[in-house]
Amino acid sequence: MRFDLTDLRLFCDVVDEGSITAGAEKSALALAAASTRIRNMEGALGATLLTRSRQGVTATPAGRMLLKHARAMLEQAARMREDLSAFAGGLSCVAAGQHQRVTEFPARGAGRVPGPRAPTSAST
Repeated sequence: MRFDLTDLRLFCDVVDEGSITAGAEKSALALAAASTRIRNMEGALGATLLTRSRQGVTATPAGRMLLKHARAMLEQAARMREDLSAFAGGLSCVAAGQHQRVTEFPARGAGRVPGPRAPTSAST
């Protein structure tokens, strides 16, 4: 079973909205793509995740279990992005809880004068 964060976000949005159409819109996906993703998730799990009716959708017991794990994974991914944002824009060294940002490095060979090499005694 392989679900990406888009699948998990879509599933949460569909359950929260009570509709595949509204969940797809909230996830910025086309309805056909959202429906396919949900069907693929159900196929990969071998279980029905949503009860579909004219009034909308509700999570089945398997769907509620997936919802619990999906929310935890999405929250963890958000925390990871937040934690790693401290490193954006350059390398950061973390020591004793303090961040020190390094954004500029000397160019390779800095301090050397560009141009032809001066002859050395070995090359003469």
